Amino acid sequence: MKADYQTADQHREVTKEVIEKKEQMLPKLEKEVLDWEQKFKSLTAIDDLKKKIDRLKEDMAWAFVSEKEKGLQPLVREHDSEKARMPRFEQKVEEAKV
Repeated sequence: MKADYQTADQHREVTKEVIEKKEQMLPKLEKEVLDWEQKFKSLTAIDDLKKKIDRLKEDMAWAFVSEKEKGLQPLVREHDSEKARMPRFEQKVEEAKV
């Protein structure tokens, strides 16, 4: 029975030492967790910024297309106007041939 108490006491001491070592390591591990969390937040922010840049590039491209289309509108109207007048000129040419 005495041997059982000694064995139990030895196990208790070993367990106490393990717990003390782990408690000493805990602040270091907590700091490491905070460091990794900060790195994760930074990477997430970078990823968000990359997505925002891509979205802004797309917006800029569409704005460029829209601006070019606005510049083409007067030319298209002029072309359509000239095209509408074409049959009249063709008729005059045919009349002149006769």
